[in-house]
Amino acid sequence: MNKNDYLQLKEKVKRLKNSDLIALWWLVRASLLTITWLYLLLSNHNILNILGIPLGVAVVFNWVSILHDCGHGHFFSKNWMNTIVGLTASIFSLLPFEQWRTIHNLHHRWTGYFDKDPTASGPNKTMIKENQRKVVDFAWKYWVPIFVISFYVRSFWNPFFTLQFSPTIKKKALQLFCLLFMIMPYIILCYFFGMNFLIPFLLSTFFTLFISDPFLLSQHTYFERKYYNEEDSHPTIPPRKQDEYTREIIFPPFISNFVFMNFNFHVLHHFFPSLPAYHLPGLIKWTPKATNRQNWTTWVIEAKKIQGHKLLMSHGVITP
Repeated sequence: MNKNDYLQLKEKVKRLKNSDLIALWWLVRASLLTITWLYLLLSNHNILNILGIPLGVAVVFNWVSILHDCGHGHFFSKNWMNTIVGLTASIFSLLPFEQWRTIHNLHHRWTGYFDKDPTASGPNKTMIKENQRKVVDFAWKYWVPIFVISFYVRSFWNPFFTLQFSPTIKKKALQLFCLLFMIMPYIILCYFFGMNFLIPFLLSTFFTLFISDPFLLSQHTYFERKYYNEEDSHPTIPPRKQDEYTREIIFPPFISNFVFMNFNFHVLHHFFPSLPAYHLPGLIKWTPKATNRQNWTTWVIEAKKIQGHKLLMSHGVITP
């Protein structure tokens, strides 16, 4: 976005106030949805189990959106509230809170640099072996949901990777606690309900991954990125220019709000990382020509024409 347009938009954003009341409503809404989901999955009736499977998509993305805002420290006005809610959200999003908070904020700082952004995959084709390339291409072509799993394992679940970004023993211990806190409820549920919970939960997770894979890959793949240069007078890319490395997928308003809780407004979020997601749809009318904003069907159809390894490692333009 050019500087003048961004500054004008920034002035309008300043008038938007964060609201604990709206945040509380979002929290209640996600909680009610989750209770319904768990009730359906734990039911002894197969029909109810089946109804609960697709509902898991909305449950996961609702909590991902809440976790996301808590990680930025702007969902609630108090830090302790963001931490408690963020820990709760980690259970249902399967993203450990401290790891998310640390890695995701580094992602915003280093967006555009494949060698500095801890969530990025590099464009160097030598980084992927021939057999791995075949697996990636097959999975992407035939909708085998492996990308979110590999992304979570690499970027958030692997202590050997995540602990390097926490400088103190206290922060490292908090990471390990958050990982255990995220996993423990599922161990308890499996202990008490066994396969009656595990099978419908795994089916719901698979369905959610099926939706999540193209959603995840839509955000930052197939963009040309930079190598970090310490001699550069402006080593980080400012938020107003991050639309060059970020894509935004547009869904019908009900889907954006009910299922994704506005987590799909990714370009707008990179413009203003401290703005809660409940304000993002209002910026659409002020940014009608935002770079790399696409309808979700356009993205999926055109992206599926590209080989998986190229989508991850190369760059180009995805247009109908």
